[in-house]
Amino acid sequence: MSGDHGRTKLLKCADIQTRGVIPIHLMELSPGSLRAFVVGTSYQLGNLVSSASSTIEATIGERFPLEPRIVKGKPVERYAYGKVVSCAPGVLDMTLLMCSRSVFFSVASMPMSYC
Repeated sequence: MSGDHGRTKLLKCADIQTRGVIPIHLMELSPGSLRAFVVGTSYQLGNLVSSASSTIEATIGERFPLEPRIVKGKPVERYAYGKVVSCAPGVLDMTLLMCSRSVFFSVASMPMSYC
């Protein structure tokens, strides 16, 4: 197992651990009679928003060209998509931090009897 593979696995585990609590938090905030609706709708809206991510990443990735590779005598264009793919989780994390900051502080200031 190479070092890159180990770092990738560690990043994936950290990513799942940090973002996995968001659906649970949404479910706990919703009233009991609407829990299934809120969870299902937020899941589908997440799919809707993330469906454009591959197109966005490919479009931005074309701004970082690499030297063309010669295949059967013809140059093949290549792009450094790794830069974009590695920046995408950072952008998502910053968005989550900015959106959840007010929720975190409002929950943190609640009396312990509510927790």
